[in-house]
Amino acid sequence: MVVGLPDIVEVVLFNFLAVLLSEIALYYAKYRQTGFKSVKEAVRRQVNRDSGKNGLGKLKSGRERKLERKDNNLKRDATKEVAMLRVYQGGVTAVMIFTVYRALNLAFWAKSIAKLPFEPASFLRMLAHRGLESPAANDCSMAFVLALCQLGIRPNLSLALGWGPSRRMNAMSAVIPNQQDVAAR
Repeated sequence: MVVGLPDIVEVVLFNFLAVLLSEIALYYAKYRQTGFKSVKEAVRRQVNRDSGKNGLGKLKSGRERKLERKDNNLKRDATKEVAMLRVYQGGVTAVMIFTVYRALNLAFWAKSIAKLPFEPASFLRMLAHRGLESPAANDCSMAFVLALCQLGIRPNLSLALGWGPSRRMNAMSAVIPNQQDVAAR
């Protein structure tokens, strides 16, 4: 692929660029939209409101119950929006991983791109030796490096860019009961 670079560097670099492209695509397709921004702002307001509440357990007035219902509706809407975002994000990520794997597979099939400093455990050996015909136990295939890159680069790049759902939004994905269920108790 790139002349002069070791194979492992090419695989890591290609994977980094693919992850960056998928994050940019997600930014333009979802994170920049007004729906996502409004949900993110609603979550921020909700967290600020929740941090200001006293947990004294006194009786609630009608106005407080109305505000609580409204907050629960906002939480439910935010949860739905985050769930839809995760599905979309998973689809974009899957397409990008498949494309990267296919491109790198054509270039590095049956080629050891690195030597591991250890012999992989039996459950990792199949991935570490995928497509290799060499009998050396510490040879490493492109698939193993690609899997490690996906586990290491993607979450850290998403966190560094700060475009996606915040930790608060991800924490809100817990199931929130319907008002009918609460009224029945």
